[in-house]
Amino acid sequence: MAEIDKGKILRDAFEYQRKGQHDRAIDELRKILKVQPADTRTLQKIAELQSKKGDRKEAIKSYTQLAGIYEKDGFIDFAISVYKTVLKMDHGLLDIHLRLGNLYLKKNLRGEALASFQTALKLCGESNEREKEEILEKIIEANPGDISAIECLAGL
Repeated sequence: MAEIDKGKILRDAFEYQRKGQHDRAIDELRKILKVQPADTRTLQKIAELQSKKGDRKEAIKSYTQLAGIYEKDGFIDFAISVYKTVLKMDHGLLDIHLRLGNLYLKKNLRGEALASFQTALKLCGESNEREKEEILEKIIEANPGDISAIECLAGL
């Protein structure tokens, strides 16, 4: 693993950010990620800078990567918070609603999970029957007494 001077890189990135040179700040921070790809603080800073400069697509990718690291490391509350940030940027991301719903189920927050899965179902539409079936199964898992979801699943 290559040696880096993380302190210097962070100082340089901060200076670029202060000058409004967000792309250069991001480039500096990426040097840290090349050596420490799971550095959540650096990844969050990159996502924030991407968002600040208006690069929503890249910010969403970075935030999603960050949430994935938190989830993998067992920091479910942090992952949930980051996924909520992503949805504030783009509420129409089916995959994020599904991930969020699954995390809520892990925390036994059935009401929140149900809301996420219902939104995912609306976003899914009629085009993908298999995906719709999987979402309905999740809705039933979150709310076993949901007769309409059971009937809808039976009708597929």
